[in-house]
This record gives sequence, structure tokens and C-alpha cells, in this order.
Amino acid sequence: MNGYAVMALEYLQGFRPRHFARLEDPERYCATVGEQVEAEMMAAREDIRQRVPPDLNQADRLVWIGAARRLAEQRILAEKVYLPAEPGRWQDPEPQREDEIYPFRSLGTLDFHLVGSEDQAMEETPE
Repeated sequence: MNGYAVMALEYLQGFRPRHFARLEDPERYCATVGEQVEAEMMAAREDIRQRVPPDLNQADRLVWIGAARRLAEQRILAEKVYLPAEPGRWQDPEPQREDEIYPFRSLGTLDFHLVGSEDQAMEETPE
């Protein structure tokens, strides 16, 4: 199972338990979903590469590609993995202290780290 399949498995167990219980082979189902997500991500990567504005410098290209890849991933995961939770399954977690929610706020500014190449920016996948 790839990382997307693990996401699907964990999500189904936690937020769609009735759907999960009806599956004959949950691991195979999630593996298939993971493969579909990976295939769609590969197509999105190719589309993103073709749409990069030509006037961007290398650093801006990497930022643009990374942002576009994350947006594509969010859209695909929303369509394939993160389906609406079953009624009564969503509960707000215990309130957290603000420093737990925003651990880097005390640093003043965020430090963005760019990936070394377009290929690395395109290949980031969850593990």
C-alpha cells in the first residue's frame, strides 16, 4: 500500500466506520484508492509542469510548482479519500493552547525552505 492508501484506510476506520465494515477486503479497497490517487497525482504533475509561467526565476518556479502540487493533491484527496464523515463521527478535539496550534508563532517570521529541484518539488508524497 502506498501513502495515499494508508490515508484512506485510517480515514475510513475513523470517520466512515460503517462503510469500512461493509468492505469485503478493506486493504485491497484502500490499495486501489491509493493507486487511483497516485495516478491522478502523476497526471496533475505533468499538467503542472506544462502550466508553469515561463517568466519565473528558479526559486519562484519551485514555489509555484509546490503550491500547485499541494492544491492538486488536496482536490484529489477530497474527491477520492476524504469523503464526508458519517453522521455523528465528527467531534471537535479538546481545545489546545495557542502555542500548540501555532508552535512557530514565537519565531516572528516563517522560514520557508525550498526544495532543491523541480523534480523534488513534484515528487513530494506522504509517507
